Amino acid sequence: FARTNGDQLRRIGLAYHVGLDRLVARYPDLLAAVSGDRHMAGIQFHEAAAAAAFCHALETDHGIDTSTQAYKPSAPPTALTKLPLIADEVTLDVLLDRMDTVLAGLRTAAPTPASAR
Repeated sequence: FARTNGDQLRRIGLAYHVGLDRLVARYPDLLAAVSGDRHMAGIQFHEAAAAAAFCHALETDHGIDTSTQAYKPSAPPTALTKLPLIADEVTLDVLLDRMDTVLAGLRTAAPTPASAR
């Protein structure tokens, strides 16, 4: 599949990374950066609890398997994703939409810091 669909893999992988960058821009209070590249990308969070809640909600509410890297003190808490090679534009749109939904829910559920009151 990879040999015969290289152009599609590059296009989808790049679009995925761009979509993740847009989520970081939309949720700077929760997200710090995108790490990795294309199909193997991670979303870095400011707080480990938010990364864990994100992955949990994606799996339990939307059936999307991700994992949280929050155990290394030298690395930021990160939601690790592995986009399937067979993913297409529709898959990508659904995935990014569900991620956006979960992030919006995390933002709504987050307590207001004392300094902002």
